[in-house]
Amino acid sequence: MPSIARGTICLGKNIEPGSAQHTQYRFVARPDTISSQAFSLMNRQELQTKLCIVTSEILREKGYISVVDVFMKLGYLDRKDYEVWRSRRVPCLEDVIRVSPTRINFIMRILRRNSVNGRLKLSWTAYMSWGKGTKTPLRFSKSGEAAIERAYATHFVKGKMNYGKTGK
Repeated sequence: MPSIARGTICLGKNIEPGSAQHTQYRFVARPDTISSQAFSLMNRQELQTKLCIVTSEILREKGYISVVDVFMKLGYLDRKDYEVWRSRRVPCLEDVIRVSPTRINFIMRILRRNSVNGRLKLSWTAYMSWGKGTKTPLRFSKSGEAAIERAYATHFVKGKMNYGKTGK
């Protein structure tokens, strides 16, 4: 059963292991045991709780959180569809994410808020196409709007940060 890593920011609160809140979140089912249909029926509060657990697992496994990894872990994006997008066989990632644009926006806003509150470093990452030929930048959104593209390509990185101390 997953547990929330020490210092994880969940729903805007710092959840410490062993606390009553931590215990409450520990008993939510693993994301890989719930069908994508069940996720579509979640209300926003349930989705925020699930997002907290999923992002905690990704951060613990990789040391960073990417929007693509979150959608895959939630069951909204299959690995196969991700590879199809990376191979330029679909015009944009949103064409293969199995959730509404409203839900995509909600997930991305909560992910960014929790990551900033958790003092994760924002890092833009270039997503280039796979396969033979010229590597071209991939498109995430149907609109192609720069701010939306930047939000999709931002990774949230765990690392040591200097919080006001000088290097003297």
